[in-house]
Amino acid sequence: MNKTELIAAIRTELRDTDENNYFWSDAEIDQAIAWAVMEYSTSCPIEQRTDLPTTEGSDELDISGLEGLIRVKSVEYPIGYRPPYYQHFRYWAGHLQLPIVGDGRNARVSWLKKHTVTAQSSTIPPEHDHIIVLGAAVHLAWSASVSLIERLNLSGRYGTQGFRLWAQRRYTEYLKKLKQVAQSNRVQGNLIYTEDD
Repeated sequence: MNKTELIAAIRTELRDTDENNYFWSDAEIDQAIAWAVMEYSTSCPIEQRTDLPTTEGSDELDISGLEGLIRVKSVEYPIGYRPPYYQHFRYWAGHLQLPIVGDGRNARVSWLKKHTVTAQSSTIPPEHDHIIVLGAAVHLAWSASVSLIERLNLSGRYGTQGFRLWAQRRYTEYLKKLKQVAQSNRVQGNLIYTEDD
C-alpha cells in the first residue's frame, strides 16, 4: 500500500471514517506510519550489498551515503577471495573503522536498510501491510489514551471500551506479528552492528 492507502486503512481500523469530523489529522497518521515502519524495519529490514571505495592510507570507510541504514552486517575487503575475507570493524558517526588501511579498491558492505512508504509506493511486502496498519493504529490509540483519558469519553465510538483498552489488546497482537516476522528473517533488532560487541 502507498501512504494514501495506508492512511485510509488505518482510519478504518480506528473507525475514524467520518471525513467531516476526523479525530486524527493526516499528519498525525503519517507520524504513526513512520513509527510503525521503523518498528517493522528493525524486525524485517531490506537486505543490501553495496561496494564502496576505500581511501588509500586510511583505515576508515565512509558509509554515510547508505541511506536508511539500520545495521551493518559485514565488510568484505579486499573483494574477490574465496572464501570471502571479512573484516572486523567499529562504527562511528557514519564511518566504519577497519583493522587495515585501504588502497583505493572497493570494500563490499552488507547492510540492513529501513523500509520506506511514500505517496506513490512502498517497500513493505503487500502481505505485511496489515502489520503497518495495526502498528500505526496502536500508536495513535495509545497517544489518544494518554492525552485524552481525563477529558474525553470515547464510549460513542468504541462502546464500553476506550482507546487504552483497545490499544492494549491490539498491541499484544502487533508484537506477536512483529516477532513472527523477525523469526522468519532471523534478524535481531540492534540498530548498529559492531563486530567486537
